Amino acid sequence: MNTREELIPRETLRTDVQVVLEVLRSKALFIAICTAGALLLAFTCTCFIPRVYSAQTVIQIDQEEQRVVKIEGIISEDLKSLDALKTFEQNVCSPEVLLRVVHRPELRDDPTFLPEIKSKSDSAVQRALANHIDAKLRRGTRLIDITVSHRSPVMAQKIAELLVQEFVGWNFEAKREAAERARHFLMDEATRLRAKLEQSEQAMQNYKERKEAVSLEDRQNITVDKLKELNLRVTNAKAERLKLESDYSEAKAGNDRSPENLLNISSIANTPAVMDLRRTINEKEVQLATLKERYESRYPKVIDAESELQYFRIALEREILKARDVLASSYRAAVLTESKLNEALQEQQKAALELNKISIPYAVLARDTDADRTLYNSVFTRLKETDITAELAQNPVRIVARPLLPDRPMTSKRNKALALGLLLGLACGGGIALASSRSLNTLHEAEVLLGVRSLSEIPKLRATRQKAKPALLDHDPEAEGSFRNLRSSLLLIKHANSRRTFLFTSAHPGEGKTFCAVNCAISFAQLGLKTLIIDADLRQPNVAHWLFREAPPTGTILSTDVPNLSAIFADETHANGGQLLPRLSFEQLIRKAAAKFDRIVVDSAPVNVVNDTLLFARHVDSVCLVIHAGKTPAEDVIRAAQRLAEAGAAPIGFVWNQARNARRYYDYYYNKQARSARPWPVKGWSFNC
Repeated sequence: MNTREELIPRETLRTDVQVVLEVLRSKALFIAICTAGALLLAFTCTCFIPRVYSAQTVIQIDQEEQRVVKIEGIISEDLKSLDALKTFEQNVCSPEVLLRVVHRPELRDDPTFLPEIKSKSDSAVQRALANHIDAKLRRGTRLIDITVSHRSPVMAQKIAELLVQEFVGWNFEAKREAAERARHFLMDEATRLRAKLEQSEQAMQNYKERKEAVSLEDRQNITVDKLKELNLRVTNAKAERLKLESDYSEAKAGNDRSPENLLNISSIANTPAVMDLRRTINEKEVQLATLKERYESRYPKVIDAESELQYFRIALEREILKARDVLASSYRAAVLTESKLNEALQEQQKAALELNKISIPYAVLARDTDADRTLYNSVFTRLKETDITAELAQNPVRIVARPLLPDRPMTSKRNKALALGLLLGLACGGGIALASSRSLNTLHEAEVLLGVRSLSEIPKLRATRQKAKPALLDHDPEAEGSFRNLRSSLLLIKHANSRRTFLFTSAHPGEGKTFCAVNCAISFAQLGLKTLIIDADLRQPNVAHWLFREAPPTGTILSTDVPNLSAIFADETHANGGQLLPRLSFEQLIRKAAAKFDRIVVDSAPVNVVNDTLLFARHVDSVCLVIHAGKTPAEDVIRAAQRLAEAGAAPIGFVWNQARNARRYYDYYYNKQARSARPWPVKGWSFNC
């Protein structure tokens, strides 16, 4: 089987937008007629619209300083924000402002004010007046354009003037009322907070008296200082005790040693008496050494010096032993001192804990009192500021341009009507064009949509022909010509010699794929080509109804009444998506049939209904897509072509079946052929039409 190039890649298929544009282009004349009719109708309607005059005035919203008082729901927003400016824009047409305008004597007693309304109730008049007023905030500015439209230019100017006056007055009154409401609100809040503050202060005072903690803060400070001092003293006492304990243990262990060995203990060696005696002994030893250098040992001065040195040595030993006894007493005193300090520290810690138990509720009461005092002072301060700002309040609305008497009517309504007519005409024309073009109506549309050419155009059959008989066997001249064209297209396509197997399919059932497949096979057979037609529609096989009077056997190649044409039908009991016959796949069937037949035509199931066709299509040389003219939806055709392309079996072309205009062309051709059959000489050759 030859490898077939993909003739319709997915990226070449037209998108929905392109299809819509193509439909609109083809229906351009119809859309233009609809648009012209809508414009004419709109222009006619505008001729009956009465003339309307508009008066315009401009107001400016001045930027105020940041308000000192800001209470939610009472004071208005900051005028620097866009939301505040849009609020002013909406308030221009608020019911309250419009009712103030309606109740002005200049308008209430004027019969030309709003002559179109029948009910004179406030709500009806207010709604009618709102339809004549338009307020717009200029982008990027603080200006609001107010436009009043009316049939009378004088009345339009008067309404605009009165509207601005009433809006300015209403806004000023609203500001004063808001300030007054804020003042009353703050006064009530200050009274409530003051009572709450008094309750908090009284509760704290009662707690102090009950716990006898009038100077609780001072007691806490004293307790903390005592704890710090005791901690320091305990630390020092412990260090002193540890030092004496070490020396005492060493001295106690050296009771059996000579006094000179006790000098290694720092507590003994550093006593003042021992240090003085040791210094004196050193001096006497130096003097004795000097005397011995000058005199003999029996010299009286030498003997006296030795006696004096011995005296001081004995005194040193006595002082060392005395220091040892003092060390023991000092150690016992240090232990006792450390114990006393620890007891004092524990008692102070208990006192601190008791004080903390008292101070926690006191701290809560103190915080509540401070919070209430802060709130009261804040509200009281704002109350004073509100009184000041109320006296200095100014109206932020200022009139920039007063309304003038209009001298010409408005043209915007006519322009809007014409624009609306243009849009409606385009929308209606385009909608009708798209609605009528959901299905493919012309051969050109199908070729543009799929990007491939038509293989043949099959005319709509006559109502009197037998439906169960092929057109080529019914001697229908129009059908014969169309299927000859189909045969020629298939024989003249690129690489026609290698394209011997053809599969016919469609998007949905009832589009004539079996009819086209059978007649195409007959056309090949009439040309003298041995042709086999395979009924591969496993769900609804119909080929046998066209070629046989009775149900033929399945699973074997059968000869038909048409010379050179054979047929084979799937065994429905054993057939599945991969094979038509038992123990024989579709690919094997095509390969064996290609060795015996010149052309093979396969009638397969619709692509969008089942997937069998996608499995079969990859094993044939060419796929032909049958489209029912004026019936098959365009999106279904696109989907069928896309599925085939994704399966690697893009259609080589399509058959335009049941074409309405094709019969007229064939009638003209065959009638002319009947009237004149004379030969035409062309360079020595003659052809018969």
